[in-house]
Amino acid sequence: MHIWQYLPEQIILFYRMSNFEDDVYCLMSIKKMKQNKIITFLLGFVLLFCLSNNCDAQETVSIKGIIEDSLSKKPIPYVNIIHKASSTGVSANEEGVFELLIPSPDADSVSFSAIGYHTLIIAVLDLQNSTGLVKLSPVAYSFPEVVINGSLTPLGIVKKAIAEIPNNYGDQPFRITGYYREYTQEEERYGRYVEALVSVYDKGSKKAVPEKFKITALKKSDGHIDVFPEVKRENHLDDLFSRNPIKYKGLFNKNELEKTTFKIDSLTYIDNEEYYVISFTLSEKTGVLLINSKDYSILELKINSDFFIRMPDDSHQHFLNYSYTIRYRKYQNRLFVSYISYSDSSDALEAKDLTAKHNTNFFAEFMASQVDPAGQPIDPKEEMNKNRDLFIQYDSFNTTLLTNSNILVPTEAQKAIEKQTGLSK
Repeated sequence: MHIWQYLPEQIILFYRMSNFEDDVYCLMSIKKMKQNKIITFLLGFVLLFCLSNNCDAQETVSIKGIIEDSLSKKPIPYVNIIHKASSTGVSANEEGVFELLIPSPDADSVSFSAIGYHTLIIAVLDLQNSTGLVKLSPVAYSFPEVVINGSLTPLGIVKKAIAEIPNNYGDQPFRITGYYREYTQEEERYGRYVEALVSVYDKGSKKAVPEKFKITALKKSDGHIDVFPEVKRENHLDDLFSRNPIKYKGLFNKNELEKTTFKIDSLTYIDNEEYYVISFTLSEKTGVLLINSKDYSILELKINSDFFIRMPDDSHQHFLNYSYTIRYRKYQNRLFVSYISYSDSSDALEAKDLTAKHNTNFFAEFMASQVDPAGQPIDPKEEMNKNRDLFIQYDSFNTTLLTNSNILVPTEAQKAIEKQTGLSK
């Protein structure tokens, strides 16, 4: 007696290939095969299953640590951390803390780069055997070089950077995957905490067509639907990208350019390339630009705006603060979004003495972990609805995938918020 004598005429083999962003399902059948063909088929199937699921031969390795200045010993925020072999990357958080998940323990090396510091490259195995402390050395530079080498005025540099936007950014369709979080605050109470894995499809900077989004995993906090009620009406992930003044050419219009005060604060370096640090002021708006001294690409933009609004009945005033940061990184000689953050706060003040009456805050950020320059469009059936708030649009799903993916490590303050809102359960 042999086992194959008891096999039915048709065996259905069904499995899920889970290593792909879009689930792939395979269906196979065996019909009246001979003994040797059955054995060959089953062995082949097992091999295919192993390849699709890696049979644990290629483990995901976690590298954790904190990055500090080698001289001051202070943490360095928002360092770019890139696995060279796979181009998978993360950013350190505001406290210099990071975690990077990579596909295998012995593949190549990891680079650490930050504005104003020498880039450091460390082998993966060395990182695994280290204490997790990474030290970056600051770049020494002389400010007078800005005057000696700068043939353009600060305004001229900015105009040149704006003119070069079509040439410096992705002009062909591409896809980015990354991590997103948002939460709101009313007085001392937090709520509406959402974190998600996101796939972003972009048709390129020359077309300035709005991005498409697919949510592949999401986790949200318990209730607190009453916190900051006006937030319900917006999709802040879409809002985060649509505010990008570099892609949508809203950085400065002609009238604003002539009214804005620009100043070269210093020269700095990242990945051995030189950048102008240019601050600007326009009415209630202030900010900083990092512009490459050779190709005039804008690597980073920070905008901050403060203003008062007096209510029609003169009962109180609103002090509003708006902050927006967008940062890029180079990949295959093109610049792609690496990090975006947006915060909005509102303080209601008594009209008579401007004492605090009520406070609300909102915060959102996105960190790219992978760039696919040839990425395919998102299936319309899987697109996120841009007209609906994420908190309302989705229930938590694929939360295990979030746990096993590259995310922006929460700060200690954010961990406390997660605990308060019930997200950390």
